[in-house]
Amino acid sequence: MSHELSKRIANLSPEKRAELLKKMAAQKAASGNSAQGLIPVQDRSRPLPLSFAQQRLWFIDQLQPGTSLFNVPMAVRLEGALDVAVLERALREVVRRHEVLRTTFREDASGPVQVVSPEPALTLERMDLTGSPPEEAWRLAREAAAQPFNLATGPLLRALLLTSAPGEHLLVVVVHHIVSDGWSMTLLV
Repeated sequence: MSHELSKRIANLSPEKRAELLKKMAAQKAASGNSAQGLIPVQDRSRPLPLSFAQQRLWFIDQLQPGTSLFNVPMAVRLEGALDVAVLERALREVVRRHEVLRTTFREDASGPVQVVSPEPALTLERMDLTGSPPEEAWRLAREAAAQPFNLATGPLLRALLLTSAPGEHLLVVVVHHIVSDGWSMTLLV
């Protein structure tokens, strides 16, 4: 699409743009190309191949098992009243919606494969640090971030809620890089 055409479309009113999109969809359907370019849905009931990036991370994990080098940690301070059950349900819903967060990586006869679990396996671990020094929460957060993952058994996302006083919490989420990156971590915030 030319720059000029893109500019003209961008300047259309929302109503005109919707009308244009409707006409384009009708033309595409009439030409019989409505499914062209769609990526077919993979059968998740059987193991799937790894992407090249996942293969690299899996291979490194085989060379250096038990390392936390590829952990992606995040800590968020939560202040005020907190319904912990709702927080845990929200985290489980994120895991349910994003199958990569329900995925483990094992080796079969064909090599490394990814296996998507139908159910989210996430438990929000909770620790009450009331009366502990303030630096204790950060020490525990660093400890959680350094704990290695087992790619074959998972889960590859952990969540820890540290409560230092009523209305003062630190939510620590740690994900293995094989299922997440810095950009996708922003979706959890």
